[in-house]
Amino acid sequence: MQDLISQATHRAAGVIWLRVEVAGSGSQLPDGRALPRRRADVLYSPARFVENNLLTAVGAAEVLHRNLRIDEKPFPKADFSAMREAMLAQVPEEHRDRLKGAIRNDPTLRDRLHALAARPDKEAIAQLVPDVAHWARRTTRARNDLAHEGKTPTHSIEELIAIVDVTTAVVILNVLHELGLPAARQREVVRDHPTLRYTADLAREWLVASESH
Repeated sequence: MQDLISQATHRAAGVIWLRVEVAGSGSQLPDGRALPRRRADVLYSPARFVENNLLTAVGAAEVLHRNLRIDEKPFPKADFSAMREAMLAQVPEEHRDRLKGAIRNDPTLRDRLHALAARPDKEAIAQLVPDVAHWARRTTRARNDLAHEGKTPTHSIEELIAIVDVTTAVVILNVLHELGLPAARQREVVRDHPTLRYTADLAREWLVASESH
């Protein structure tokens, strides 16, 4: 809401303080007089919408992967062309053009996340993302649910925060790798930088497959 107000007024707008009231503080004295309500002003930093951050982090990962030009097609070109023609032959002619544009031989988001995790130093990634397959799967599910349904019913807020932080960290580690940062230094950064160390803790807590998954 504060972002919408800022956009509408062309001025910065945001909640910078909050007044809370102690529950039950409006009781009465024995003589019938009301006790003054007990209130406190609280300074705080409002959390941004995690959904916005999710789309931003995942979008950055996809753009980075595309610009690295490391795409691997899921199917050989000749095989894909034959499969697509076979599928289109089963579709009424008036719908073929629409379906043809939807059938692509491109890597999925999960493929792209796996590819990004495979580029930096393996030990650094293992420290940061102990279960790459689970992270890629849950990140893809969250993005798809949000993009197509406008909500993420199978993810908790805590898991979404972990997904955002881990995906952002993987992008950062890839950039450092492309800049030529040595493997040993990548491991030091993940181990010693407070933010990345905290992100690794989130990954171990929220993004490791359990028996329930």
